[in-house]
Amino acid sequence: MKIPKTVTPAKKAANQDNAKDSTGASTIAGKGRASQNAITHGGYTRDMLLPGENEKEFKQLQSEMMSDYCPVGYREIRRVEKLTWNEWRYKRLRRGETGELAKLFADHDTRAEIMASTHTPQYFQAGTDHKRLEEIEEQINSGGYVSEKNLDWLRKLPYGDEIRTLLELVEIKQPAEPGEDAPSNPEMAFAAANQRPTRDKSAAMFQVEWEFVCPSLLSILDSLKAFNRQEQGHHGVFLIRRAEAQRNALLIPEEAVLNRITRCENHLLSNIERDENALERMQRIRRGEKVPTPTARAK
Repeated sequence: MKIPKTVTPAKKAANQDNAKDSTGASTIAGKGRASQNAITHGGYTRDMLLPGENEKEFKQLQSEMMSDYCPVGYREIRRVEKLTWNEWRYKRLRRGETGELAKLFADHDTRAEIMASTHTPQYFQAGTDHKRLEEIEEQINSGGYVSEKNLDWLRKLPYGDEIRTLLELVEIKQPAEPGEDAPSNPEMAFAAANQRPTRDKSAAMFQVEWEFVCPSLLSILDSLKAFNRQEQGHHGVFLIRRAEAQRNALLIPEEAVLNRITRCENHLLSNIERDENALERMQRIRRGEKVPTPTARAK
């Protein structure tokens, strides 16, 4: 026989005195805020809607769940309400996962990732080399002269036969390297080169040579620029691939966040499965169908 528990007058008075010293909320607004104290991630809040959630969307879910399960009686309706609640929490969890990924994307610096690639220096060097080749092409077109600085740079390019041929043609057109006192203007330099006494050639002969050499020089420069563009494109493809790979890697949250999401998801899916099974049993019993004894869940 269970003996009822009694409270002495002294104990009752002590409890009342202790209650007066409580620091809990006393106003309606305060109690409402205090009811949210246990919320750490919004997955298990007692209220159906959190600030910012769409009430119309929630009511639409309620209507669809009632229409799908067609509950009869209080117990079935209550079970459908629990299903609705867990489905809503599951939607909330998906939004939370999306938010975690959005934060990662917002903090991601794509430019910094690209600059860290080993292909970045080669990519920018190819762009610089292309501009230098265009500068040499402009010198040839405007004055028929390639500066010594650019000649030294051409000799260092890793293009083999094309560079040797180009330098040989430049030597035909530009037979002697200009000294320190060479004119800075390309046209004046070309004129000075044509008037050197060491070259016993007429202006007409130099013109014939120029008409022969210039197209060949420009053709080789076009080939060099094509090789250069190809090299830049090669490195650019790897930069794009790296940027895409880094962005795809962000689709997986950090381990701690992923574990928290997975635990919450497993819990909600387990609740949904349990409530669906319980509702199905209720409805089959109501219809007079034979219902097997529920088996124990594996731990």
